[in-house]
Amino acid sequence: MAERIRQQWRGLTVRYLGEGEADDLLQELFVRIYTHRGELRDAVHLDRFVRQVWNQRVVDHWRRRRVREERAVRLDTAAPTAARPASADPASDTLRDEFLGEIDRSTLLSAEQKLMLKLRILDGLCLEEAARVLGQNVATTETWYYRALERL
Repeated sequence: MAERIRQQWRGLTVRYLGEGEADDLLQELFVRIYTHRGELRDAVHLDRFVRQVWNQRVVDHWRRRRVREERAVRLDTAAPTAARPASADPASDTLRDEFLGEIDRSTLLSAEQKLMLKLRILDGLCLEEAARVLGQNVATTETWYYRALERL
């Protein structure tokens, strides 16, 4: 059932949210289906439920994206939160810059995941500090960070 739903909804989800966020949304969808499995009577009810939950999740992602973009503007205009970590040599600076370029170009990472990697690499922030900067709880920022590492 999960594979059938993934095949049916993944293309549309990628079109609406992009590659990086599509899998996260589908995972949220599967969790909702699993938690409400006892209430689903038949295939028609399941399809209606999937459509309703999918719509809710897409709208939630759009809202979060708008808030995230507003925060990104505030972060771009703010002073750096920490001094840039000292590099041992210019070669490591070049490697770091290339890595950051790859992060920006990646379609597998969501905007939150890209931001978390940049906060960890550029600013040298720990997860707790990044959570304070982003206004999120530590568990959320930790999830973004480790999912980003998995995808990379």
